[in-house]
Amino acid sequence: MEENYAKVSNSLLDAIMDSNLNGTQWSIVLIIIRFTMGNRMEHHELSLAFLAQELKRNREHIGRELNVLIDRNIVSVVSTGKRGIRRLKINTDIDQWVKEVK
Repeated sequence: MEENYAKVSNSLLDAIMDSNLNGTQWSIVLIIIRFTMGNRMEHHELSLAFLAQELKRNREHIGRELNVLIDRNIVSVVSTGKRGIRRLKINTDIDQWVKEVK
């Protein structure tokens, strides 16, 4: 088996699948998992520019969809760096997740 992989619990995967995410939100969740759990880290500093580049999407669109994930408590902002870049993580306490933000 390849050494580099993200160890994600089945309950977290089930919650993600049941969370009614759109395609961009799915991609954001997966890239946060990739750069946190995939590197054995709890959180990671991820800029909107980086996310947009990696996901090949518009920065403003990524920002809007990331804010939805934050509002729904699926993604947590641990801190904000000096340059305004947020340190992000997946909130693994799925009971705190909000079904949908109106």
